[in-house]
Amino acid sequence: MHLSTLMFTLFAIGVSANYRCYCTNGGHYREQATREICRQMTGATMVSVHGGDECQLSNHAPYKTQWERLCKAHMSADDGKCQWAQSYKA
Repeated sequence: MHLSTLMFTLFAIGVSANYRCYCTNGGHYREQATREICRQMTGATMVSVHGGDECQLSNHAPYKTQWERLCKAHMSADDGKCQWAQSYKA
């Protein structure tokens, strides 16, 4: 079974995956940059997590790449970080 087939099967049975992303500058979280960039991205939503808010993106590689690129270009940030967040539908 190919990995893509396995991933499709997992999504079909109710597993959804997203990236939760944020911007940093010198390794420090930058809330303003995170919020501004999240508003620019279609389908993205801000979510509250411990330590600050993050932007939730759907599990599509171009969105993650776009996030990192936009953070690096933002005047108050120098990098973008994303982590995979998995949730199960009831």
